[in-house]
Amino acid sequence: MRLLQGILLFLSLLTPHLASAQVTRFEVTWPHRRVWVGATGVEGVKVRAVDAEGRLVKDHARPLRFEGLTLTASVSTADGVAELPGVDLTSAAFTIGDGVIETRHEVPALAGLWSLLPALLAIVLALTTRQVLLSLFGGVWLGAWLLSGSFLGAFPGSLDIVTAVVADGDKIKIITFTLLMGGLVGIISVNGGTNGIVQAVARRAHDARSGSLATWGMGMLVFFDDYASSLLIGTTMRPITDRLQISREKLSYIVDSTAAPISSLALISTWIGYEVSVLGDAMKAAGIQRDPYEVFLSGLGSRYYQWLALIFVVVVAIMGRDFGPMLKAERRARREGKLIRDGGAPLMDAGLMKEAEASLNAPPRWWLAGLPLVVLVGTVLAVLVFTGLDAAASDPATYLAARQAGLTRTLGFILGNAASYDALVYAGAASASLALVLSVVAKALSMEQSITAFVNGLRAMILAVVVLALAWSIGKVMDDLKAGAFVAELAGSAIPAWALSSVTFLLAALMAFATGTSWGTMAILFPIVIPVVALHGGTAGFESVLLGTSSAVLAGAVFGDHCSPISDTTVLSSIASASDHVDHTRTQGPYAVLCAIVALIFGYIPYSLGAPPWLLIGVGTAVLVGFLRMFGENPD
Repeated sequence: MRLLQGILLFLSLLTPHLASAQVTRFEVTWPHRRVWVGATGVEGVKVRAVDAEGRLVKDHARPLRFEGLTLTASVSTADGVAELPGVDLTSAAFTIGDGVIETRHEVPALAGLWSLLPALLAIVLALTTRQVLLSLFGGVWLGAWLLSGSFLGAFPGSLDIVTAVVADGDKIKIITFTLLMGGLVGIISVNGGTNGIVQAVARRAHDARSGSLATWGMGMLVFFDDYASSLLIGTTMRPITDRLQISREKLSYIVDSTAAPISSLALISTWIGYEVSVLGDAMKAAGIQRDPYEVFLSGLGSRYYQWLALIFVVVVAIMGRDFGPMLKAERRARREGKLIRDGGAPLMDAGLMKEAEASLNAPPRWWLAGLPLVVLVGTVLAVLVFTGLDAAASDPATYLAARQAGLTRTLGFILGNAASYDALVYAGAASASLALVLSVVAKALSMEQSITAFVNGLRAMILAVVVLALAWSIGKVMDDLKAGAFVAELAGSAIPAWALSSVTFLLAALMAFATGTSWGTMAILFPIVIPVVALHGGTAGFESVLLGTSSAVLAGAVFGDHCSPISDTTVLSSIASASDHVDHTRTQGPYAVLCAIVALIFGYIPYSLGAPPWLLIGVGTAVLVGFLRMFGENPD
C-alpha cells in the first residue's frame, strides 16, 4: 500500500512538469472587431497555451513576456488561458514567450489603403446614383464588413453602428435642434411670418445679386456657430431666394461657404475653444512654449481658404457670373423656373410647408417670424455665456489669465468652454414655443393649426435626420478604421520647411474629405504636424512655419469638409436649403476647389517664403475675379 501511495505521489508531482513540457506554442484570439497597429488599450485579446495537436494545456502557469506589445499588467496562462488587459499594439508583429517556448504572431491589421474604401464607396455611389441614403448606408455597411471580417454580420453590424452613434448625447441634441428648427419653420411659414420677412427683405433684395448678398450678410452675422448658421440662414432665406429664382444649389453653396469659414475665423465662436485646445495640447507635447490663443490670433491672416471662400461668394454675387455645374443649375432656375432639377430629392420636404401654407391665408406680419428668430439667436448667446461662465468658475486660474489678456480673450474663453449643443436645443425650443404662442395670441392661427404646422415641420425634417445619422455613422466607421491616421502617415516627416504648410493643407483636406469631419481632422493632424514644426525651432523662418502650418490644418479641414458629401455641415446646408444633397456637393465642389488652388498657390507657398499674409489675400482675390471674368458666364 505504501509503495502504491508513493508511486501516485511521484506521478502527481511529475504530471505538471510533463504537462507544461507539452506546450508547443501560444495561440492568440483577437476581439471580434479588428485591431490596428498603434491602437491603445485594446481589450479582449486572449492567449492560449496549446500542445502540438492544438489541445489546451490547462496547467501551464509560467509568466508570459511579450515583445511588440505593451501591457498594463503582467499575466500568466492560469488554466492555460490568459486574457490580456489593456494591450497597446506597438508593432505589426510580436512575440509571446515563457522562457522555454516562443511564438511569433502578426497583428491582424487591415492594410491602410483599405480603410478609405467605405468613404470612397459612399462618394462614388452618391455621384453616380444620386441616392444619398443608399450611398451612405453602403459606406457604413462596407465599413462594418471590414471591421468585423464577416460578410453576413455586416448588415446587423452596420445597424449597431448607426444605433450607437445616434445614442450619443451630443448627436441627440443636434437632431433635436434640427427637428425644432423644422417645427419653427413649419409655424412661421403658415402664420404669415415668413411672408412678412420675404416682403420686407424683397424691397432690398430685388434680384439674384442682392438676394445672394443678403444671404451672405445674414450668414456673416450668425458667426458664432456653423450649425446654427446653416439651419437658420437656409430656412429663413429660402423663400426669398426662391422668389428671386436663385437655384437651391446656389443657396446651399452660399449657406455652406459662409457657416464654417466665418465660425472658424471668428474670435468668439463655438469653434474657438476646440481649435485652441487641440493646438495647445500639440504645442505643449512638442515643447513649443507659446500661448495657443496668441498663435491662433497671429495666424488669422494666413487662413487663406476661409478668407477666399467668403470673398468668392461676394465676387460671384456682384459679378453675376457662374461656371461649371452651378452655371447649369442657375440657368435652369432662371430660364425654366426650376429651383431643383427634375428628379431632384431635397432633404427637407418643402412640399409639406407649401401644402400647409396654401391651406391658410394669414396676412404677412414679419414680426411673427422675426421675434422668434431674435429669441433663437439671443438664447444661443445667453446660454453660451452662462455655461461658459459656469466653466470659468471651475477653472478660475485660466479664466483670470484670460481676463488679464483683454476682452476678446475673455469672451473667447467663455464661449470656447460653453455648452454649445445645449445652447442650440434650448434656443430651438424657446423660439419654436414663442412662435406658437405668438401665432395664437395674434390670432394668425388657432392652437390646433399651430400644432399641426409644427408637426408638419417635424415631418419635413425626417429624411434629413436619417441622412445626418448615416453621415455620422460613416464618420464613426472611418474613425474605427483609422483612416485619418493612415492619411497622415502618407506625408511622412521629411518635408522641407517652405513646403510644410502646403503639404499640411492638402493632407488636412484629404483627411476631412475622407472622414467628413473638420474637427476630427484637427484632432488627428495637430499632434502629427506640430512636432514636425518643432524641428525647425530656432531657425529664421520658424514663426511663419508655425503660423502657416497651424492655419493650414484649420483651413484644409474646412475645405475638405466642404467637398465631402458625408460631412454633417454639408448635409445641414442641404437640409436648410431644401436642396438635393448630391447636387449641392457637385455644384459647390468646383467653387471650393478653385478657392483651395488659389489659396495654395498664391497663399501658403509664398507665405512660407516670407510674403505678407494680407497682401496675399488681396492677390488671391484678384486671381478669383480674373478667373470668373475669363471663364464665368451670366446665367441670364
